[in-house]
Amino acid sequence: MNFVRLANVSDADAIAQLTAEVQQLHNSALPELFRPPHDGLCPARKLAALLEDSNSIVAVVEIENEIVGHIYAELIHRTDNAFRHSESTIYIHQIGVRQSKRGQGIGAALMNFIEDRAAAFGASSIIGRSTPARGAFSKRVDICRLRLKCGKR
Repeated sequence: MNFVRLANVSDADAIAQLTAEVQQLHNSALPELFRPPHDGLCPARKLAALLEDSNSIVAVVEIENEIVGHIYAELIHRTDNAFRHSESTIYIHQIGVRQSKRGQGIGAALMNFIEDRAAAFGASSIIGRSTPARGAFSKRVDICRLRLKCGKR
């Protein structure tokens, strides 16, 4: 079983490495949309700020004292207006699993963690942007199912 936990500042270097790995996948697939990896993607100060933000969720999977996966998501609150009722949703900014550990259920464990958080926050949906780099993962974890799982539709 994969151990998912909330990240802490001491995870910054490992998260930065995973972020760069995922960013390279995205940049290779869609260079017109994604920038190449760079040092400013996830420095310790940025992670510290995210960890202090009550609307940010940063979690990691740790196996044998090694961070092998992470997810960064944000709880977004929308106020009601003339067209819609108020709602909360979770937006997944990034999910990444070390290349040597892919296909072992780590991404699914991270998504299950986010599903549990969404339910705890009363979020009506979980959304994220799928890219060609995410193709195999998206097939293993039914992204469409996630959009509706928390829903009250």
